[in-house]
This record gives sequence, C-alpha cells and structure tokens, in this order.
Amino acid sequence: MSDQNAEPIVALLAAHPLFAELPATTLQALAHSCLVSAFKKGHRLITENETTPDLFVILEGQARVTINGTEVGRLQAGELAGEISSSGISPPIADVMAATDMEALAIPRAVLNDLAADHASFKRHLRQVAFRRFQE
Repeated sequence: MSDQNAEPIVALLAAHPLFAELPATTLQALAHSCLVSAFKKGHRLITENETTPDLFVILEGQARVTINGTEVGRLQAGELAGEISSSGISPPIADVMAATDMEALAIPRAVLNDLAADHASFKRHLRQVAFRRFQE
C-alpha cells in the first residue's frame, strides 16, 4: 500500500479509540499491515469457538452477531469484530456474518501481538474493550 493510499486508513485508526494513543509512526506501519476486504452479505467473518486470524474494523455495512443461531446484536461502521479472540481472553463467543455487503479493515493477529508487545497501553486497552464486549 502506498503512503497516499494509507493516509485514509491512518486517519481512521487515529480516530478510533482503540488505536488513538498509538504514535503516528506506529499508525503508519499498522496501515501498511492491514488489508481492506469486501464481504458479500452472508459471508462469515468469525466463527464461534474457532480462532480468528484477524481483528476487523467495519468500514461500511453491517454485521450480524449470533450465538447458537440467535441474533444478539449488529455491528456498524467503526465497530470492531474479533476483539475477544484477538485479545487472548477467549476464542470467539459468537458468529459474525455480513448482514449487508460490507467492507472491513482486517488487522492480522501477528500485527496485534507486536503492537501489544511494544505498547502496554494498547494491550491493556484491547483487553478492556474485549472484556466489555464479553460482558454484553
């Protein structure tokens, strides 16, 4: 990804509460490590109890969150999917599927692990976000 193409991603990450405290150079590197992916309605991003390789930031569209086939929530643009397993708290506790055609920023787990190792506050914040979601 060129620096010019990375700028909107850097701005998105800088504005997101999970990433806002990271230094600009780290956000630049993170933007280059991410992939913007398009998903068709019905595509499963996360499967309950299966390790997910990515943390998703929803850019456009909606995702359905289901537990044992029962819808328990919807995720909108700007929200995260995969934070529970990405934080290491637990395997995914729900299925997450595209409720509409959607786009999401996929952040690989290895990149998140590096961020957590280099930035204790990021690791702490990711776990807090995951615990909140877990309690919902």
